[in-house]
Parts: sequence; structure tokens; C-alpha cells
Amino acid sequence: MKTCATCKSTIILRGRRRGEFWLCSEACETQWERTRIAESVPDTIAQAKATAIHASACPRCGGPGPVDIYQSHQTWALFLFTSFSTKTHRCGRGCGRKAQLRAMAFSATCRWWSPKGFFTTPIQVARNVYAMCTPPDPATPSRDLIRSVTTGIADDFLAQKRGRNHCPSCGSVYELADYRPDADHIYCSGCKTELPRNHDMT
Repeated sequence: MKTCATCKSTIILRGRRRGEFWLCSEACETQWERTRIAESVPDTIAQAKATAIHASACPRCGGPGPVDIYQSHQTWALFLFTSFSTKTHRCGRGCGRKAQLRAMAFSATCRWWSPKGFFTTPIQVARNVYAMCTPPDPATPSRDLIRSVTTGIADDFLAQKRGRNHCPSCGSVYELADYRPDADHIYCSGCKTELPRNHDMT
């Protein structure tokens, strides 16, 4: 039996072959290609780009850095349905803390509509508290930031290959055709970060 190299599921009928690897779907093939490209990025390039991002101003508020990766965790519950989510933010420490505080407030407000919410909310709140108490080292880019750089390079390569672009902050897909060509600046509809019109892949 063939096994998908991405999701490890068994491929019963048809599959997509890439060299010695088998992929079960287009989504898994894209993820496999993304991972391979990210792994091929030289450490020197990844470190240099991460260092430049780390030393830059916050892409959200324009405030002083360092910029790094922050995660916020939230949950909401409705009757028998309970949802968990973790969002990743590339920003300064102030904006990272605000995102974590918002996630805590959201979880505390939306937990009451399901019995399961009484158990899941403290977990998500505790994860946010832990993240706030253990922020990335301001002296050097974190491994998460370096990893986001390599995956970002892979995403940009694949996006250009498909004629699309990704927001450098939140990863949302955008197309330049959706923006006025005479606009001085264009911004992500999701996180409001200013978007580049061209991607530097060097």
C-alpha cells in the first residue's frame, strides 16, 4: 500500500507521485512542495532575513521592534460545539501582547454557551498567560521567526509560480489586480500590513 508523504494516510486508489514520494491530494502535494522548498533555503539566507525582520519596526503599528513570532490561543463554545484556535502573529512585543489579551477576553466571553467551555477556557487562558510570561528573547531572532522566514520564502516562490502573492505578516493571499495601480500604498485586508508590489526572492 502507498502512504502519503504529507498526511501519512493510506492511498488506496489513485495518488500523485513526485519522485519516490506519493501524495494523496493536491493539498498534500502543495504542502510537500512547500516543505521541500523551505528545507532547501540556506541557513545563512534564513538567518540574514530573520535578523533584518527582527531589527525592523512592528509591521502592525509601526512601533519599535524587535519583531518576532507571537501566538494567541482562544476558544469559543456553542451548545455541543467547542472550537480551539491558535493564531500566529509576526509583530512587536506590544502588538503580540494585545493579541494574546484579546484572545483571553474573547475566550472568557464566549465560553459560557457549552459545558465543555468551562473546561477548555482555563486551558487556553493559561496558554496565553504562559506565552505572555515567556516572550521571545529580544536579543536574537527566535527559531519560530527563522522558521517563518523559510516557509515565507517557500510560500512566495509557490505564489509567484501560481501568479499570486502572500502577505508577509499574516500569510493571506492577495492579487495585485485587486488594487488600484496608481495607489501609493496597498494594505492587507486581514491584518492591515502594507503589502509589497514585488517579492524579492534573492
